[in-house]
Amino acid sequence: MKCINCGTKCNSLYRHYSKDIIQLEHCIHCKELVDKYIEFDPVIICLDALLLKREAFQHVLSNNSTQAQWKLTSILLLFDAYTKLVHQRQNGDQINRPMPDSVLYSAFEWDLYFNYFIAVIELVICICVILMVFAIASRIKPSLEKLGFNEIVRAILLSNFGKVLVIPAVFWGYNEMYVWLTAIFVCASNVQAFRVLCPSWPAIFSAVVVISSHVIASTTGSIIYNFHFAFK
Repeated sequence: MKCINCGTKCNSLYRHYSKDIIQLEHCIHCKELVDKYIEFDPVIICLDALLLKREAFQHVLSNNSTQAQWKLTSILLLFDAYTKLVHQRQNGDQINRPMPDSVLYSAFEWDLYFNYFIAVIELVICICVILMVFAIASRIKPSLEKLGFNEIVRAILLSNFGKVLVIPAVFWGYNEMYVWLTAIFVCASNVQAFRVLCPSWPAIFSAVVVISSHVIASTTGSIIYNFHFAFK
């Protein structure tokens, strides 16, 4: 647990006075409330996270023990797969098939599940690249914070929440510019997550690592799809 304002480690976030009454703890370093989001509605936390507020990221990554990242990731991968499918339709990759825009129809298409597989591969590659770079950097500069495997994976999965922004593209019509803006926002969220977890690392380093991992993952996904399409 950490203070969401200064990042100082703390023993508790609040103190119980009775079953229904708690008092939020103050940070011994900055004297501010350790975590004001304890009393906030989840919707407010999500909105602050969408605004890339550092405090909201600190709350989610350091003071929240939820393991919902796997459920969230499964849903986001499905949206990612559908977005890829619609993009392929617009590029004429499926010229011999009826292509209604219905989401329900897409559930019966093999290509949706193949794109889901590609989305999973891209996510795994992204995680592996970031893990490898941070492991190498930690050996080069032992004085900097060291992140564990679970911390890095959890940070990536939770900070990918920005992919929910593709939902309008899924239901209201595909727009490539909108999808690109969503991808940029996801990269920014990933960078903010690592800035929160390891503040001593240069922000430019985190940005380069995150962007490079996404480029490598996206390129690999395109190669896999093109190879598959060439033999269809």
